[in-house]
Amino acid sequence: MFGLAGMAQRYNANASAEILLSTVPDFTSYDGGGTLDGTTVSGVTADLSAKFGNFSLFGALVWQQFDLGGQAEFQIGPTVEDLVGSFNPWGFVLQGGYALDESIELFARYDYMEADFGSILAPPFGESFPLGMMKTSVLTIGANCFVNDNVKLTVDWGINLESPMIGVNEKSLQGIGWGYTNARNQWLLRGQIQLLF
Repeated sequence: MFGLAGMAQRYNANASAEILLSTVPDFTSYDGGGTLDGTTVSGVTADLSAKFGNFSLFGALVWQQFDLGGQAEFQIGPTVEDLVGSFNPWGFVLQGGYALDESIELFARYDYMEADFGSILAPPFGESFPLGMMKTSVLTIGANCFVNDNVKLTVDWGINLESPMIGVNEKSLQGIGWGYTNARNQWLLRGQIQLLF
């Protein structure tokens, strides 16, 4: 199975700058105010899944382009500055599984995401300076246990091979176990039961 999709949107004055800039590393002078009014976003994603006997494979790729508009408020001054620049976050996921029998499936997954903020200019001190690079690299191994047709148990262990989880929107991490931190080698152990009614 193959899938392909695209998107495009333009932010208006209701879009807070915080939804983007609070995730940017080294943007310590940003105080949470401002708007992304005029920012345009476009993107494309593609995925492929296949099954060969007891083996299953899945892969997906996502790419976006942000052209910044709007203004941000900074702690020094306080000052309000125009947002200038563009960046292209992208990422992919690869997953493979093997069914030992009808009730047990082992799987391994690798997720990678990168955003280079180097072309964004943020001038809180009256002069522009480039921001940094954000990367997330997560390796996960786990197992699915199909107890019956209505109950599935999943247990997995994952580790972020890059040091920061900064750069991922904090709200998107809620409920999936990862913490919003720049601690090195963050890992987690999860269990989940799914019930079908």
